[in-house]
Amino acid sequence: MNKPFKNCRSLLEIKNFSYTFSENCTRPEVDNVSFNLCPNEFIGIIGESGSGKSVTAKAILQLNSSRGTFLPGSKILYGGENLLHLNEEKIRKIRGREISIVFQDPMVYLNPTATIGAQIDETLRLHFPNYTSAKRYEKAIELLHTVELSDAKSLYHRYPHELSGGMRQRVMIAIALSPNPRVFIADEITTALDVSVGQDILILLKKLQKNLAMSVIFITHDLSIITQFASRVIVMYKGRVMEQGNTQDICFSPKHPYTKGLIDSIPTMVTDPNSRLPVIKVLRDKIEGACPFYHKCSFAKDTCKVTPKQLTWEENRGYLCHFPLNQEQEVLCPPTPLSLK
Repeated sequence: MNKPFKNCRSLLEIKNFSYTFSENCTRPEVDNVSFNLCPNEFIGIIGESGSGKSVTAKAILQLNSSRGTFLPGSKILYGGENLLHLNEEKIRKIRGREISIVFQDPMVYLNPTATIGAQIDETLRLHFPNYTSAKRYEKAIELLHTVELSDAKSLYHRYPHELSGGMRQRVMIAIALSPNPRVFIADEITTALDVSVGQDILILLKKLQKNLAMSVIFITHDLSIITQFASRVIVMYKGRVMEQGNTQDICFSPKHPYTKGLIDSIPTMVTDPNSRLPVIKVLRDKIEGACPFYHKCSFAKDTCKVTPKQLTWEENRGYLCHFPLNQEQEVLCPPTPLSLK
């Protein structure tokens, strides 16, 4: 059994989680994933498209339970209960109120025919049925100010198409925050935004995490944007956790070749603008049962034709590799950690 990512009194713990979209699968889409989330913590889950990040996030709230199957032994523990065993009525009491999630494109989830105020009001009526209309309006304005949207009273009466992408994402965050959740999941929420706007959203989310004393799981495919926000990082590839540990450890001294490949592909201040960035190339044919990264790994040996059954742990550092790297990066990938006043 995989051990916890970090020793703490876990607020949320994913244990040996496996999920498949196929009834007769030989290899599940998410395979034996384990990590935990501590109170008041900001962690990042990183990996390219198809690595299983979003599938894992949606599984926490059973948002994908009708499309596939949770394999035996999978556990997602919150408040002492396995969320995968709860019926729809019980999971609804946790979904949104205790654990909230925001996705990539707010226009998919915002109703284009309803005002921003009406959509916040709908959520407040669901979670706080005793609130009067005046109280809900007051709370909605407060939420819009919380996500740093100016002229909240005017925005309350506007429609989603009248707002910019960054403003719509802030509205989605405000809706998700309305029931005061303990856990906030951000699934690729900056991907569709300009770099500067995405950075502002991340800074806002970090402030909210600190001020509201909530825990955050931030999911992204871009390692460079998370290094100054997350205290811990989980690296996923092809449905498996390749490596997990403190952000500084992961970036300064990656143990897994895939993690090193991600770091090497990040442009830095000393990168020659006339040179090409390194890419992760396919080096050999895939072999059934081999390490998921075997066909792309320049360090692979015959032993790697059989994937490790579970992560190797060194204190709070885990990696899925027969031959872990033992070298520091020549160029340090993390910028100075963000300090919020």
